[in-house]
Amino acid sequence: MGIEKIKMADLQPYIENKTTRAEKTGIKKLDDFLRYKKKNLLIVGGLANVGKTTGTLWLMFSWSMLCKSSPKWLVFSNENENIETSVMLLEWYHEKPIYEQTQKELASAIEWVEDHFQFLKNDYSTDLLSVLKLASDTYKNIWQFDGLLIDPYSSLKFGGYNEHYSNATLMRQWIRKYETKLIVTMHAGTEAARMVDKNRSPLTPLPSSLEMGAMWMNRADDLCIMHRATQDEVLRNKMEIHVCKIKQTRSGGKTTDREKPVELYYQEKWGGFLWEQKSV
Repeated sequence: MGIEKIKMADLQPYIENKTTRAEKTGIKKLDDFLRYKKKNLLIVGGLANVGKTTGTLWLMFSWSMLCKSSPKWLVFSNENENIETSVMLLEWYHEKPIYEQTQKELASAIEWVEDHFQFLKNDYSTDLLSVLKLASDTYKNIWQFDGLLIDPYSSLKFGGYNEHYSNATLMRQWIRKYETKLIVTMHAGTEAARMVDKNRSPLTPLPSSLEMGAMWMNRADDLCIMHRATQDEVLRNKMEIHVCKIKQTRSGGKTTDREKPVELYYQEKWGGFLWEQKSV
């Protein structure tokens, strides 16, 4: 601890308007609101069964495919089988079902996926500290990744309310130590699931509706809510990304308007999304 004074050398990039901007994908409607930033805690929330895991992985996949740094990810997805997630990524790579891929296509997809995504084994009895320790050991001894996904937060063991604040501190300390991105998905609470519109479709939950309320909005660097009308035949293939918080707007990004989220369009044949509404 101590007092840190302002130094002209530190100010110079700001004076020259040359401060580092977060990387762009080239997809304008994404880059305007949500960019890939390292040393960053991104919370992704939403109701159960809207496809948060798939939507979050697609976001990570897009950053790996389109950003110049091509980030690599360590994934702890405790409510999904790792082999099924791997198959999904393999299909996304060629935008083709795995059973339609040639041996050459499949080999190139496997090479790319294994270079960019690695998976921790599922463990329903673990806590946050244990997951972060496993990730640390992986980073130091096996594979230096750029970001960690914990999906979902509720699959971890934890105690009372105060432990969630301690966990948020652990997350930020870990990010600072390893200079990586941390993405954590979270369910909205029961009350949010009861809120419906005039057609009885669930409303988009607020950040304060996530587990433990507004504390995650306070502690996150960036926060977005993913939402989908799962029981609407016309709209069920449209995923909305509501960007609710961008802590550092100087490096790029901003919140979306409540009625104008970023939209993704699910493609049933190969299980991925498109950033524009068209059939393939």
